Amino acid sequence: MYQQPPNQPPYQPGQQSYQQPSFQPQPPYQPQRPMMPPGPPMPPPPPRKQGWSAKTWGIIIAIIFFMGGIGWIMDATGVNKPPTPTQTAQQAAPTTAPTPTQKPPTRTQKPVEKMNITVTSIIVKKVDGQYRYFFDVRNHDKKPWSGSATIELYNDKQETSVGSNTFETTSPMQPGLGTSVYFDIHTGPPLVHGEYGITHFKYSIKIQGQESNKGTGKISDKYSDSSI
Repeated sequence: MYQQPPNQPPYQPGQQSYQQPSFQPQPPYQPQRPMMPPGPPMPPPPPRKQGWSAKTWGIIIAIIFFMGGIGWIMDATGVNKPPTPTQTAQQAAPTTAPTPTQKPPTRTQKPVEKMNITVTSIIVKKVDGQYRYFFDVRNHDKKPWSGSATIELYNDKQETSVGSNTFETTSPMQPGLGTSVYFDIHTGPPLVHGEYGITHFKYSIKIQGQESNKGTGKISDKYSDSSI
């Protein structure tokens, strides 16, 4: 049997029939959060940075090329090259001061003793187309002499020697003794060759290679021709 819902008026004739209200499902209940007081206002966003200008990029590129050039120069000159083992060893080795070289003591030569050795012209002879000049080398000193005698021939027109020769002693020449020496040249005395003839001579006496005495003399006027 139909039962009238509670709290509803009784049905009246001519009244529309009762329609049961429709119920829509509701979402589950969620408690609401309490409202927070408003906070301080948010600061404005920072201004956006602008990119580098063309001038700034040009400066940066120039600096990069400049540093690269310095590095290339250092590599080319070997500044950045690591030292070789030899250089490392030389740098590690202690440097010692060079020892001064001692010079050998210089030997002071004793002064040559002067000896009275003379040379005298004896005669001029023509032999086989040449002219032979004879000289007497004599020891007027008080002790024996060993050494050499060099004789040079001159005329009155020339300053250079026309001929010369050197004679060595084969044994010590005792005091008061002498020996005869000679040599040939193509020029005769003034009697034969006039003003270009041999007129005088110079001699040098040496002992152990050092000059002990020297002098000059006149060519003897004695002359002979063996070809006649």
